[in-house]
Amino acid sequence: MLVALFSSACNKLRSDHPQAGIDRDTTATSLNAANITHYADSIEKMRTQAEKAYSLVYMLGGSSFYTEKYSLRDEPVLYIEHIVNGNGSTTKCYYLRNDSLVLHKEASTLSNDDAEVFKESRTFFRNGVGFKTDSRTASMYEALQNQPFLTVQPGDDPAAVPAYKNLLANLETLEDALHRRNRFDMVFDNITAHPEAAYIVLKSKDPNGYTSSVLVKDRDAWVDSVENNVGMFKDKHLNVRFRIENGEAIYAGSEADQMAGATKHQ
Repeated sequence: MLVALFSSACNKLRSDHPQAGIDRDTTATSLNAANITHYADSIEKMRTQAEKAYSLVYMLGGSSFYTEKYSLRDEPVLYIEHIVNGNGSTTKCYYLRNDSLVLHKEASTLSNDDAEVFKESRTFFRNGVGFKTDSRTASMYEALQNQPFLTVQPGDDPAAVPAYKNLLANLETLEDALHRRNRFDMVFDNITAHPEAAYIVLKSKDPNGYTSSVLVKDRDAWVDSVENNVGMFKDKHLNVRFRIENGEAIYAGSEADQMAGATKHQ
């Protein structure tokens, strides 16, 4: 199904960005690093037009993560995974073409002893096989952008070359996070109130699992109801709508409010 999607997307991109994308005639066997890079660039240019979904921000120990998913005509073309821990942050991008992963990009910032290290790596895939990995490293972000990517040989650093099957497993995990299922099946735990805001706190059904919180900037009747009846909502699924701002989930209403609004305007 992504064949038609890809052709349509590339046609639109050609009108907006003549140099963008891969030729629609390009077969999987003729993919190379150059045309995969162009394809990824074309997806980036279309992100504002794509359908977007995002997960809650999940926390475990000293780390947190959330994911974004971009689709064209209901077909996923890009997943972005944002990870933050005590030493820095990592962003992983997964570009899909014709239901296959063709590019995995990883950008990380590591802070240690008042110094920072910036690193980017890319692995290109053809027919489920990684055929090229390259990377670059610098002590300043601006310097990193001016550094060329250097090819990584598997024998030099096996850990630097991600396995295709492991990345597919990661994508399954990201889908679980997006749909709040399996390890990400979250229920209401508590609501913490402050004069300026409140947090709806969620927890995994697994006692040692993830937690998540949703910042409430603007209270409504539903939030007041939860705060006044914590015991009634405890360990229940909450259909909370939210958006992500600066890596934080922000309350955007409840599904009940949305349904009530739709009924009112009928």
